[in-house]
Amino acid sequence: MRPRGREDHFNYDSELRMKKTVLITGAAQGLGENLARMYAAHDYRVVGLDLNEARLTALASEIELHPFVVDISVRSSWEAALPQIAEVSGGGLDAVIANAGILKMGSAVSMTDPDWDILVKVNYTGALMTAKMTLPMLERSKGNIVFVGSISSNFAAANDVGYVATKHGLAGIMKSVALDFGPKGVRSNMICPGWMKTPMSNEEMEGIMKKYDCTLDEAYARATTNLPLRRPAEMEEIAEVIRFVSSSQASFLTGVNLTVDGGGSTVDVGMLALDALHADYA
Repeated sequence: MRPRGREDHFNYDSELRMKKTVLITGAAQGLGENLARMYAAHDYRVVGLDLNEARLTALASEIELHPFVVDISVRSSWEAALPQIAEVSGGGLDAVIANAGILKMGSAVSMTDPDWDILVKVNYTGALMTAKMTLPMLERSKGNIVFVGSISSNFAAANDVGYVATKHGLAGIMKSVALDFGPKGVRSNMICPGWMKTPMSNEEMEGIMKKYDCTLDEAYARATTNLPLRRPAEMEEIAEVIRFVSSSQASFLTGVNLTVDGGGSTVDVGMLALDALHADYA
């Protein structure tokens, strides 16, 4: 296909625009892969971005996916792909899912400078650059952007300052986009999942598995013992919430931080010792 010049990236193609297009970052694995499969199953044209070319290519062999290897934190990487993205999408985007993210552990003292830098680059700058580079196409189609945050967007976790800080920062980006681009017909929201069975969460469970000599399922059970639903989410459950928020059924929803955590944020942690005394809670 012929790359277009920067000046006409967003030329509209009415025939291509008859089918809705979603762009997903971090599409090669975990929640991103699940989202790609789900949107494709609902007849969306799926544009998937990731740095893992092999996994992205493999996914594209299984579903209708337009794969692009893009470093989401780097403007030049976006600009190299934008002409082709506009070509396949008809110049507009109906939804963007800013999903890409990484985890590096450490406290304010122990976190290394390189780990802090990469967290800021991917989780924070990457999300902002995703909005910056896709908003012109979202404006064209009156689309919307969904930022994938975390329960760590709302609360702190031990030894996790970089992830907590960058996920908190997403709320500011999301609300600013909602305010600035709402008058132009673009919605902006954030989904904050709690424990969810993903490759990243599985890695976090390794510490519990080692300490208590237990299985992965037993580790998740320990991690979610104080959640009202007493279990982690499946990726499909979170993906369905994201799809709803990005759909026309949520057309008046914008600027919202939607927590999807199995009820965890309803729990008063200071009362847990007393709560455990009640047979119907244990």
